[in-house]
Amino acid sequence: MKVWFIGIKGAVATTMLVGVLAIKRGLSASNGIMSEEKRFSRLNLARLEDLQFGGHDIRSVALYDAAYQNVCDNSTFDTMQLAELKEEIDSIPVEMRHCQQLWGCNILPLRQPGTNPQRGGKPGITRNSRVRWKRPLRRG
Repeated sequence: MKVWFIGIKGAVATTMLVGVLAIKRGLSASNGIMSEEKRFSRLNLARLEDLQFGGHDIRSVALYDAAYQNVCDNSTFDTMQLAELKEEIDSIPVEMRHCQQLWGCNILPLRQPGTNPQRGGKPGITRNSRVRWKRPLRRG
């Protein structure tokens, strides 16, 4: 089973990656993981050995460096344990991606030349558009 992280270099994603890789390598126990417990075996859940990871992020830092920073900031794993997993972490495919289109009820495009729908321009948010966020309504 393939798992693709949006924001793979963040704290949640790197914690999960390091944790699963450590369990696969036998550096950590699989206590508390539902898919590894016998009572859930009939559900045919994905096993940790079958998971393959990948993801994208907007940061240009290496995935191992992001995981190391997470370990230093949050003490999620031992740094020696992380160092043993460096080769496997470096082999995980990571893409640099930036948001190209934003859609949603809390996003409004700023006016740009040629985007006035009354004059034949196309409304919406393009790759080079600037956006501003609407403030949520306060109810009191």
